[in-house]
Amino acid sequence: MAVTSLRVIEWPPWHYADRSALSWARSFRGAEERWPNMDFEFRFAVGMSSVDAAGIMFFPELLRHAHDAYEAFMKHLGHELRQMLATGQLLLPIRHTEADYLRPMGLGSECVARVGVSRIGKTSYRIVYRFLNEGGQACARAETVHVCVDTATGRPTTVPEALRHALQAYRIEGSD
Repeated sequence: MAVTSLRVIEWPPWHYADRSALSWARSFRGAEERWPNMDFEFRFAVGMSSVDAAGIMFFPELLRHAHDAYEAFMKHLGHELRQMLATGQLLLPIRHTEADYLRPMGLGSECVARVGVSRIGKTSYRIVYRFLNEGGQACARAETVHVCVDTATGRPTTVPEALRHALQAYRIEGSD
């Protein structure tokens, strides 16, 4: 059988995704200078339970790793989520998530999630995650928006001053 055409497969398939991810990947070079406050790092390895049949991280697993990084970040800030839930002082549910996949993370990949804060509002804040592979290449980005909820009323409440101050230390310069 003769081969009459060759099909090039891109990773990720940009024709299915927002091409802004490509421009983000290009803009990632030199990010350390533009985002000096993303110095909290959470390291993880891509395990067997995180991959699909092709050996590539299954898409929802990125958000699981982002949440693991968020839990570690909050503990680092002195606002451990487990303690907050146990004392019933405040809830911080996720209102919004988004993720862009830039290159595959395969089984056994050693990765790092760099964490920063892009916005602190009256009742919510936005956490950004940059996922890098062992070679320092950008593999993905994610964002989560957390709303402060009063446990007594179930309604949004202002970000407590101590939490606001802790988050401010990781605020990314030039973000919205």
